[in-house]
Amino acid sequence: MDNKVELTKSLNELLQGEYMTIENFNNFISKVEDESVKTTFQDIQNQHRKNTEILASYIQNIGGRTDENLGIKGKMGDNGIGFKL
Repeated sequence: MDNKVELTKSLNELLQGEYMTIENFNNFISKVEDESVKTTFQDIQNQHRKNTEILASYIQNIGGRTDENLGIKGKMGDNGIGFKL
């Protein structure tokens, strides 16, 4: 596997982690009643959104394609991760 392909794969794995984190924060935010905590979670989620933009730019700049599909891990997070808030 050449270096570009390997790097793109690794960056896409990081990108998937960011998407899963964003989705998990959606779950947290929807369940939190304290507005201060909700605002803090939204701020953290926004940083992860920025991270996805940065990672996508890196991938595109090296000539790769971003994988924006959540995949099975993301679907698990989308269905709820079982935390009680």
